[in-house]
Amino acid sequence: MIAYGCLGILFLFVVIRIILYYTHRKRPFPREEIDRQVLALINDRQERS
Repeated sequence: MIAYGCLGILFLFVVIRIILYYTHRKRPFPREEIDRQVLALINDRQERS
């Protein structure tokens, strides 16, 4: 009986974590923003060399 209680609590914990993951998931960056960040990173590395 205790095992069923533990399984129930675990199930609720997993469901809550999945819901929180989908509600707080970050939206992907637009392609232009990713390109800008990559170019800035490359330019920064070239200046150090």
